[in-house]
Amino acid sequence: MYKALWSTQDGSTASGFNSDLVAAIDQAVADGVDVINYSVGPSSPPNTFLSPEQVSFLFAADAGVFVSAAAGNAGPGAGTVTNPGPWITTAAAGTHNRNGVGSVTLGNGASYNGASLAAPVGPVSVVLATASGLPGADPNLLRQCFSTPATLDPAKVAGKIVVCERGGRCTKQCSR
Repeated sequence: MYKALWSTQDGSTASGFNSDLVAAIDQAVADGVDVINYSVGPSSPPNTFLSPEQVSFLFAADAGVFVSAAAGNAGPGAGTVTNPGPWITTAAAGTHNRNGVGSVTLGNGASYNGASLAAPVGPVSVVLATASGLPGADPNLLRQCFSTPATLDPAKVAGKIVVCERGGRCTKQCSR
């Protein structure tokens, strides 16, 4: 455990400096931890992608450390997540009796339900990224749906669910 926050004199809140938080994150990575569970955030958003902690999390993720962070208590609503970095897993807690369920219906009529607050989708066709590329697109970038450089053919994917493979960017030859 790495302590970076200290209680106020009256003990009502914990506070600290970004430099202390960054030092704790960086030291954990240097110590070779596998996971960082970060239940800290500003009292209100926004906590930008370029905040010192978020940049440290980017470097931690790059070093192979799984980072989980608290989403904060300001929601629900757009822009209320306090740890927004896409390189970390941000988790929200819930203490309510509401349940958000959404559905998607595929072109073949199969329907799937899951956690969502979005309106139902479908029926809609599913296409594989590997079958939806621009002429000459790098196949390793195409299978992962990279947008820089553009790999997907807009005419082939418009209005469809595109199945992409996950993984890191291939800089040399990739293997499956």
